[in-house]
Formats: sequence, structure tokens, C-alpha cells
Amino acid sequence: MMVSLPFIEGTASKIVEPIMVAFFLVSYAGITSARYFARKKWMPTSPLIVQFSSKAWFNSINSIFKIINHWITLIFVHLILAMTVLYITAPVIAPLFGS
Repeated sequence: MMVSLPFIEGTASKIVEPIMVAFFLVSYAGITSARYFARKKWMPTSPLIVQFSSKAWFNSINSIFKIINHWITLIFVHLILAMTVLYITAPVIAPLFGS
């Protein structure tokens, strides 16, 4: 899958296109991880949630959701970075296997 840039032609486009796509993917991964890790700790303000937050079962469920959210974000960022590496290396590796 190559992205075509109409303003760049020839050999230059084959060099610049993967770099630009990789830049956008890495930037997106960086923004996603920065937004996730820069969040403030959630402080409940609803009286019902405040009342439940004193219960052990509620805190256990909340902790499980936090762990799941943390790992999903980390996996998402790492998948984007892995896709970037594959996108850059695939055109180089493909000729080695022949077609």
C-alpha cells in the first residue's frame, strides 16, 4: 500500500512517501500516548459515585477498568509503531523473496 503524492514524481516519490507516512503514524502514536499519560487522575463529583467509591467492590471494578484501559492504549500505540516499521521495511524486504 503506497500513498501517491501528486506533487512529487519519479524516484523522489518512492523515497519521500514512506517517510511522510511513517512521520504521520509516529506523530499519531506520540500524540495518543502523550494525551493518555498526561491525563489528570479522575476525581468523582457525583454523590452516587462518591458513595460507591468507598466500597471495596466498586474500587476493584474501577481498578480493573483502569488496567484494561492502560493496556489497550499501550497496545494501540505499539501497533501503530509496528505498522510504521512494516510500512517502511516492506518495500525493501519484498524483492528479497521474489515475486
